[in-house]
Amino acid sequence: MGSTGLRVAAFLLWSSVALASDVPALDFDVELEAARAAVAAQDPGALAQIEAADAAAISSARVVLAWQAASLDFYRGVLHWQDQETDAAMDAWRRALIIDPTFAPDSQLLSDGDALDLIEALRSETQQKEMRAPGVDDETLDVRVYVSGQLMHSYDLLFAGRQLVQVLCPDGSLRGWWHVYGDAPNYAGACSVPQPAYREFSAYESGRAPRSSHGSRSVLLNYGLLGGGALAIGAGVAVRQLQVKPAYSEIEAARAAPSSVTRAQADQLSADFNRVRWISLGLVGVGGVAVGAGVVQLTVGPQSVALTGEF
Repeated sequence: MGSTGLRVAAFLLWSSVALASDVPALDFDVELEAARAAVAAQDPGALAQIEAADAAAISSARVVLAWQAASLDFYRGVLHWQDQETDAAMDAWRRALIIDPTFAPDSQLLSDGDALDLIEALRSETQQKEMRAPGVDDETLDVRVYVSGQLMHSYDLLFAGRQLVQVLCPDGSLRGWWHVYGDAPNYAGACSVPQPAYREFSAYESGRAPRSSHGSRSVLLNYGLLGGGALAIGAGVAVRQLQVKPAYSEIEAARAAPSSVTRAQADQLSADFNRVRWISLGLVGVGGVAVGAGVVQLTVGPQSVALTGEF
């Protein structure tokens, strides 16, 4: 490996360490708590935060518990109820109860007696729904299958509908996705699909880059992408450490002593947190894209051979 390759490898190692240790962009527990805080504050961005937590559940490094997965649809239902969209609220709460039939509503988010009575009626309705076998064969399947937090066996049953599937693969990795039962998915096949962050990628179908007449200008452009991406990632990390974490600490303090803040102050705390959080995620995302583009297009030496592999 030449000096250019060493510099690229060192840069990628630094970037991966920075992202893994300082910017857990898909930390499900953090995203779920942020979603709850947004719903509690009736933040206009609450639905977007719920969707972020929904996506984070798929990439969680640990098994997501049933009540946590169900909380996402409970939060959606609360937002619909606040907007007087009763049918939409009922649909969301039905989905929550399919995931976790014993789900207990968060009374701090929903204290309306009519809504709570409605949830109990929906719970009774859900108990009458069709149940399906998960399609897990204990004798032949070499992976462990969790559906909405429950370890599945061949004799288990679950309600038809949207559930969070997580598969513990033989190599110790956890693969997750949302699946709508009826039919059972291909659990073992999930372990043969590369994770999105580490999939093989080639810049060109032939594995080679065409010769460029721009020479050094192309190299400068690629180094510009790498350098700009590094700066963006560093800025995103800095925003997280200096603004996102303090803003979240203020929300936690307000939740611990709710009488210490007014409703307007609580709304402002939530808005400030979401603003700096999305700035941090945006910077890291843009930086990651720039780094990826720079690496993929980087040419080494006069033969203009494209760098390929896993990243």
